Amino acid sequence: MSIGDLYADCDLQEERRTIKVEGDYHIVARTEGSERNEGITPTEKYSKDAELLVEALKDEPDNHRYQFYLGQSYFDSQQWEKAYHAYADRVKSGGWEEEQWYSAYRMAICCSIMQKPWAETAQHYLQAYNMRPSRAEPLWQLSRIHRQERNEPRIAYLYAKTACEIQYPETDILFISAEIYQWQALDEFAAAAFYAHDFLRGYNACESLMKNEHVPENEKERIARNLETYRQKLMELQQQNQQMQEVLKKENEAHRQKLIKQRKSMEAKKQKKKRKNKK
Repeated sequence: MSIGDLYADCDLQEERRTIKVEGDYHIVARTEGSERNEGITPTEKYSKDAELLVEALKDEPDNHRYQFYLGQSYFDSQQWEKAYHAYADRVKSGGWEEEQWYSAYRMAICCSIMQKPWAETAQHYLQAYNMRPSRAEPLWQLSRIHRQERNEPRIAYLYAKTACEIQYPETDILFISAEIYQWQALDEFAAAAFYAHDFLRGYNACESLMKNEHVPENEKERIARNLETYRQKLMELQQQNQQMQEVLKKENEAHRQKLIKQRKSMEAKKQKKKRKNKK
């Protein structure tokens, strides 16, 4: 079996061009359709792919495609530790920046799956963002984990705030999580903003999500509840502000009356003193 059976590549390496095909397309990855896949599970299939790639790399140790797909094969066969190290080798080898970045991002995901110490895992996500700040996926993951798994919504808010400001990377082509840019990053911000007391922007985010055609219908009930919670909070704050204004108005009026009374008292004393001097 040849390595060409594992992934598609161009036979003509010289003068080949990489272009982006415009349109709403996606690739469905499946493991059926080949004799070598009959009678085995997808996990077993990717394990065999990894074994082939290990052998191929002995002959071509600097082949970036082999390095990358070795990480992918280990990941898809759920060999997380091996995937982590294969991706690390791909990051170090240079070459195509998007593939380097995705390998670094996958290293962070491997750490999450293996439940590595959080400081180590978080640093991997941050390094992935640092490598390619035009990609929001690592920040979205950080926000999601801080909010949903670590119960730290205020920290989640910081990452979500930056993630939802990143525009869809039009010039990138490799494994873009479109949903994150379409609505998921904004959804994380909307969920976390309440705890950071950013009530108005949280309300606006929920309102925007309710109008967003990309948001699945089964998510909108939850978002609608969040929107109502924000609405109630904003009304409460408005009432508190009105009450505070009333209190301040009364205090200012009381202070004004006190000054008037003091002024009248001083005038009365002056008049009394004048009359006394005339006598």
